Amino acid sequence: MTTAHPNHRARPSIYRHWLEAPVLFFTFLILIATPLLLGGLNAALQALAAESDPNQRTLVAIVLAVVFALFLVAGIVAAIFMTLWSARRRLNQLRRGAVRVGPAQFPALHAEAQAVRAALAVTKRVEVYLVDGRWLSRPIAPISVLGVTSPYAIVIDAALVQEMSLAELRFLLAVEYGHVRLGHVRILTMIDAVSGSLGRVPFVGGFVRVLFSAWTYLATYSADRAGLVAGGNLAAAYSALGKLAVGGALWGEINHQALAQQALRQRGRFFDLGNRLTAPFDTQPMGRFQRLVAFSATPTFRSLCPDADLSLPGAEAWQTRTADDADR
Repeated sequence: MTTAHPNHRARPSIYRHWLEAPVLFFTFLILIATPLLLGGLNAALQALAAESDPNQRTLVAIVLAVVFALFLVAGIVAAIFMTLWSARRRLNQLRRGAVRVGPAQFPALHAEAQAVRAALAVTKRVEVYLVDGRWLSRPIAPISVLGVTSPYAIVIDAALVQEMSLAELRFLLAVEYGHVRLGHVRILTMIDAVSGSLGRVPFVGGFVRVLFSAWTYLATYSADRAGLVAGGNLAAAYSALGKLAVGGALWGEINHQALAQQALRQRGRFFDLGNRLTAPFDTQPMGRFQRLVAFSATPTFRSLCPDADLSLPGAEAWQTRTADDADR
């Protein structure tokens, strides 16, 4: 594994996309404002404006402020309670049907997890589980991290382990540990919970997923950066993301030059303007890899990982994207 500069241990902000924090702030602002608007804020303001007596208007304003404050607090408390309940239930189900990775259970995978944990200076407890996703009542991503409180759980589909090399698994594990290091896990767990049991409430699941999709992209990109720093191998990141796109069985037949040209051409199409304007929603594996190629060319990455292995198939085509794209 590449040795990264020790400064990164104390500065997780170097991985974080600069838009991540403001996008999260405005997302929560919209989330809080929506129930107020749906709760009749406009009608309340009209009633307040219709009151001619200044004293009565002040009294009505105070009453309305108290009512809306109580409404907001009750809504937030109820949402948090339901989310925590759903998340804990989901985690318990996963743990009961999974095998925990440890020194005596899949030791090679455990060693990779401990290595990237140390590389990213993750201090929170994290447990790694293997599960056969075919038997889950709800689908799960090939690899994800969930949790409300420590210990967090990285859950890996067993089929993924069979398809990936240790270097590829190291990158994917480092991405999940990057989420832990950057403080993303509780929000990602909330989104997962909303898409589950709470998602059965009409419009709620879809609304929250769309609302947080921009932040989810930025959080994924930030964690990808951490994964590349901890793994130090661009080719392993490329093949890991490529196998997520087409599967391990077909990855050996890929024409890497054609794949790079396809990805770059898709981003450059004039009629793809909608996708370019909504780039924060692009979390597809090859889109993520393009961002990593750009990040690997930045002085920040080279100072952190001066001996990183940046060779990969079709490198010349992928590297036509400039380092300036790293923060877009």
